[in-house]
Amino acid sequence: MVKASGLNILDPANSGSGYTIHGVGLSMRVTEHTKRCGMTMIAQRDIEADVEVLRAIVRNNRRSFGIYCDVVTAGGLDVGTELVLKTSAVRA
Repeated sequence: MVKASGLNILDPANSGSGYTIHGVGLSMRVTEHTKRCGMTMIAQRDIEADVEVLRAIVRNNRRSFGIYCDVVTAGGLDVGTELVLKTSAVRA
């Protein structure tokens, strides 16, 4: 889960648009939240079906579990890359 100063941008109540995410040479503008569907409950290779996955997403994030972004400046992103979340003065 992505948090900045205690703010969970994955929670639709916090209106993810109006935020930008920055990394080394990378800049992305958050455009909207993604909604998780029932596919999260279907068994996958090496993972058993578990209805609690979707229930937890609904309970904790109003069924939102991810964000869409527009790339402003292309750059690299690897596991462990430090990202900085910034808010614009006026949020949409």
